[in-house]
Amino acid sequence: MAAFCLTEVSGGSDLASIESRATLSSDRQTYHLTGEKTWVITGGQAEIFVVFAKVKVPYGDEEDESKVTAFIVQRGFGGVTNSPSHDTLGIRGAEVCTVKFDNTPIPVDHVLGGEPGNGFQIAMDVLEADRHLMGSSCAGILKTLLSEAVDHVISRSQFKQKLHEFGLIQEKLTRIAATTYAIESMAYLTAGTIDHFQEPDCALESAAVKIFSSEGFWTCINDIMQIFGGQSFMKDQKYERFLRDGYYNFLNQGTNEILRLYIALMGLQHAAKDMKDTLRQLKDPFNNFKFYWETTKNRVLDRKSKKPKLKMLLADDVHPTLSFIASDLERAVIKLEWVVQDTLSIHQNVSTVHAIWRHLQQVHAI
Repeated sequence: MAAFCLTEVSGGSDLASIESRATLSSDRQTYHLTGEKTWVITGGQAEIFVVFAKVKVPYGDEEDESKVTAFIVQRGFGGVTNSPSHDTLGIRGAEVCTVKFDNTPIPVDHVLGGEPGNGFQIAMDVLEADRHLMGSSCAGILKTLLSEAVDHVISRSQFKQKLHEFGLIQEKLTRIAATTYAIESMAYLTAGTIDHFQEPDCALESAAVKIFSSEGFWTCINDIMQIFGGQSFMKDQKYERFLRDGYYNFLNQGTNEILRLYIALMGLQHAAKDMKDTLRQLKDPFNNFKFYWETTKNRVLDRKSKKPKLKMLLADDVHPTLSFIASDLERAVIKLEWVVQDTLSIHQNVSTVHAIWRHLQQVHAI
């Protein structure tokens, strides 16, 4: 059994602040790892660990201590101990431990990725690869619970009426079904994109799936517990367990707050590259007066209109009953474009956006 050792108590979401250190021996054949990792699932049973620690990597005439490196560590190397399993709120079926490494020797050929200093990218690749999977797992659970809730409201009566005849119950079931469909659709779309391309770039989409799935799951579980009433509050029922386990989704693979910033800045990064020439000309209106005038005029005219001109015509590609929703979506995309343009116009130094992006990359893993 294996375990993934990334998070530290002092670091949390800030991967760059990890304190675990691996020092290369004088004969350059062995690293000696010292540090403590927390919230390690299967940490007490695992015989193999993927551990992230900082190492000194040559950088010109100096040595840079800020390089995170991933190591494959076997318990048999020695110096590996773990705490008893923590008493957690949710996922109580999983063993969650703190694992300590005390001068653990690691052969140099156990550096994951071959070269020291690649640990950060490896951690990001692992987290980004798994985030979209939360969509399918949440959708699967909600489908099962929705089916049980439907059976319950059909069979149970209150005030001489079946539960399914009450408007509030119908509203909850509709919201659960719609949210489940949306979660599943996002998961399928992202997974299909990953499968279709040899080197897919779906980090943004995977983060969006993770946020929407975790928050949608939490809302739906609350509605399901309301439908089942007092019995859902009992420990001998499974519904309270899903509520507790659902909270773990907010924290797993990056907190939703950090991922929201990640999505925003990742999108800005690509927009900044596409708008580089535009921003350069807007920054110098005297030498680009015609371009500046036309761009500014069009922005003002577009934004004065309560219904901006739709160019993508999304409504033509959906069922007529959904055409107004498609048009609203397109208008929302246009307004997002305006906000992006304004943001980049204020912070016209593209390198500033890239610097913020690089910093955020260091803190979006948990």
